[in-house]
Amino acid sequence: MLSFLGGALNGAVFALVLARIGRDRDLRTLTLGRVAVAGATGGIAYSAVSFGIALGVQAPVTLLQIGIGIGMGSAMGAVCAAGTLGLARRAPELGEIQHPPSLPTADPSAA
Repeated sequence: MLSFLGGALNGAVFALVLARIGRDRDLRTLTLGRVAVAGATGGIAYSAVSFGIALGVQAPVTLLQIGIGIGMGSAMGAVCAAGTLGLARRAPELGEIQHPPSLPTADPSAA
């Protein structure tokens, strides 16, 4: 359950930051840097809350572990966000999607 909440927090922070910095832009005009910043911010939020909970329950966590955890969360968030933008840019335009042919309908009188 806690993992679900952390993922929801990460996604919410990412979405809010991306909405703020990506206003009036589309996929072609969004820069990888801006999207990576939004992803990094989401990763930082998730890591900071996780370590805050750990410190709140007095778990033995060192400052080095906190720094590494927040740094890794930030890096993973940035890479995932930039990768997602890259994949979205490679997707075909909606007009270019070829739909498979329809399946033949069954003739009820043939049975």
